[in-house]
Amino acid sequence: MKTFDDAKKELIFKKNKIGTWELIIETGKDPKLLCDETMDELLGVETDISAERKYIFHRSHIDQSDVQIFEAYAADLMERPSEVVYRYLHPTNGLMYVRCCGVKDFEKSTRTRICGTHQDITSVMSPKLRNYNFSDISRINNYIEERRKYSNTLYKNLLAAQPNGFLSYTLPGRRILMMNDNAKKMYDIMPDEILDLDRLAEKSTRIKYPEKDTIAKLRNIKNPGDKHRYTAVFPRRDGSEVQVFVNTELVDLGNNNKVVISTMQDITEIDELQKKNRRLREQFDIIKSLAQVYDLLYYISLKEERFVEMGRKNVPIFSDLLERGDFLPGFEKFYEISEEVKKEEVAKFFDLNTIKERLKDKNQISMQMKLKEIGWVEVFFIRVGQTDEELENLIFACRNIDDARNKELAYKNALIAAAEKSEAANKAKTTFLLNMSHDIRTPMNAIIGYTDLIKRDYDDKEKTKRYVSNIRISGQIMLSIINNVLEMAKIENNKDFVDESQFDIVELIDDIAATIQEQISSKGIIFVKTVEIIHKSVIGDRLKLTQILLNVLTNAMKYTNCGGRIEISVKENVACNDGKSEFEIKVEDTGIGMSEDYLPHIFEMFSRERNQTESKIDGTGLGLSIVKKLSDMLGGKIFVKSKEGVGTAITLSVPLKTVELTADKTDNEKSLDGVSFDGKRALLVEDNDLNAEIGMEFLEEFGLTVDRAVNGKDCVEIIRDSDSDCYDIIFMDIQMPKMNGYEATLEIRKMADPLKSNIPIVAMTANGFREDEIKSLNAGMNAHITKPINRNKLKRIVEKIFVKGAENAFRRNTQY
Repeated sequence: MKTFDDAKKELIFKKNKIGTWELIIETGKDPKLLCDETMDELLGVETDISAERKYIFHRSHIDQSDVQIFEAYAADLMERPSEVVYRYLHPTNGLMYVRCCGVKDFEKSTRTRICGTHQDITSVMSPKLRNYNFSDISRINNYIEERRKYSNTLYKNLLAAQPNGFLSYTLPGRRILMMNDNAKKMYDIMPDEILDLDRLAEKSTRIKYPEKDTIAKLRNIKNPGDKHRYTAVFPRRDGSEVQVFVNTELVDLGNNNKVVISTMQDITEIDELQKKNRRLREQFDIIKSLAQVYDLLYYISLKEERFVEMGRKNVPIFSDLLERGDFLPGFEKFYEISEEVKKEEVAKFFDLNTIKERLKDKNQISMQMKLKEIGWVEVFFIRVGQTDEELENLIFACRNIDDARNKELAYKNALIAAAEKSEAANKAKTTFLLNMSHDIRTPMNAIIGYTDLIKRDYDDKEKTKRYVSNIRISGQIMLSIINNVLEMAKIENNKDFVDESQFDIVELIDDIAATIQEQISSKGIIFVKTVEIIHKSVIGDRLKLTQILLNVLTNAMKYTNCGGRIEISVKENVACNDGKSEFEIKVEDTGIGMSEDYLPHIFEMFSRERNQTESKIDGTGLGLSIVKKLSDMLGGKIFVKSKEGVGTAITLSVPLKTVELTADKTDNEKSLDGVSFDGKRALLVEDNDLNAEIGMEFLEEFGLTVDRAVNGKDCVEIIRDSDSDCYDIIFMDIQMPKMNGYEATLEIRKMADPLKSNIPIVAMTANGFREDEIKSLNAGMNAHITKPINRNKLKRIVEKIFVKGAENAFRRNTQY
């Protein structure tokens, strides 16, 4: 807020036509004349022009005769306060007399400030002016016109000397008033070329505008004060481009005279600098990122022979590099402590005299080396800039790769080992396929041969009986080969699992002995069984334990000749706190034995010490491999001792949980003897005619009346359309066209009639894995029997179903 004294002083100054001014002179810049409102009126300038233009305006309106006087006054002001009276040509009021006083306020090394007053004293001089005659007035007017022309010339020269481009034209009329040489240069126009606005507009069609709405905004400049600032790209005849910043404004000069004024600044260098700055920022960001990745990072200037450390991660190299101020001795440390790499290769990599040649067409070079007490490192020289630019700056980077290299080496070794193992497995598989081809063809030949002999000797009952027996043996051999292959495939594909249940281990040994006794005896081999246990009832996987022992006993039988001996013994070692006992089951034989060299390979897949051609003994080489894998699944251990020509002893040690025996031979099992199937009717669902014939023969032999359905859909329709009590049992194949066995079972279980929905269904299928059996039970079947059908097992299942059906009103999802 102005004080009373300030307001009074301002009023006095204005009434006495006194204006205040301030002159700023700064090195490298145009002088600035700052004026108050009265000073602007006394000068006759527009208030919104710049301080630089006011300075020029004032100087150009000093009377030519008084310029020398004024310059002397200006020089005097630099030394002391001074005062002058001179004549000034006011653009509106004409010639006026001025009294000017000034004093230097301060002066620095690059800037000087002078302040003063400017007073119109024309009225004091008016009596003299009244005495001028006509010729004097004419002379004054002529003088004023000369001053106007001089001012115009001065303005044009000043505009021409400016680094910016200026263009002005009338609106309306579109007449070019002014276009300085710099503007013509930007438009790629010769200095002496005369243009009209239409011709200029034609050239403007090649101008590009980064902002898409620039043209529309320029067309909207219609009223005084409208303006738009924008960037334009001016093309040149030599193919280059000029980046220009333009300020276009519409100005009203009065009397409906409008002028469009455009000032243009060449910003090509600025744009290039900005791009360069952006690239530098990007490079700096990259360097910062690299510093996070590498253990050691240096920025090297080859031109200035200096370096800057950008990052370090506790790397004990280059420790005194900064103190020496020379990077070459630091690189020599790599030479001194390098190992496992030739010294000359290290020296060549760090030779900075040849670095430009080595990075001529590359962005980087690198080298791996092992350093004492550090391990393996990888070092880099990375180019800063494009490959087509002269190499002046580098990034040197180093990172520890010891762990990664060791892992890579371990990975390579693992790959080599896996490849060797795979190659060995492939060789073993090839051998297996060759052996299996022979092993399968041998029993197949017997089956086909004996079949032909039966046709020939059909009337000879003794021969026929022997032929049939041999066909059965050959079929069992083929089935054993197939079962072993399938079992190994199931284990290898992780489709097998431990299925624990309660069973009598003594009964299991007896059943196994009974199963193989006839075959052993037929070869004239002595078979001995010894059992020394405390707990008969155990919990474990009965099926897998049976598979293991049958495989071991079958092997013993194969490789033991007539008159030899096989002994199976079972011992229980009670020692576990978790309710388990260690059961040791040993199978010893006096067979041909194995060589000491072969024993390490005994559990390998497809491995046999002698093929069938050499040993005359069938087999796939999978038996003991299956035994080992099943033993591991049960948590057991297996040991083998063998001597060629003496025999083999295989010991299985397996932990089993012991429990009190909870079930004897049940009444149900006892009541199976003499079960009659008279009046029982079965539906056999089988799409294969041969399998259907065999199944029907077995079932009819048991006393059942049998009908056949050819697929699951046929079965569902027959059950749906028949009476509720028409069928007592269904034997269901699984893989069939139109509807498989699982789908058919689900459809039957959904039927509204309880007699139909609860009918016993037995899966009779070639799907022989344990998961297949579980899938059958989950679909709603009551039992699962695998092809080829064992007649006795089939009869046992049928007996159990009908006995349970009679006594327990039948329950679904019961496994037999």
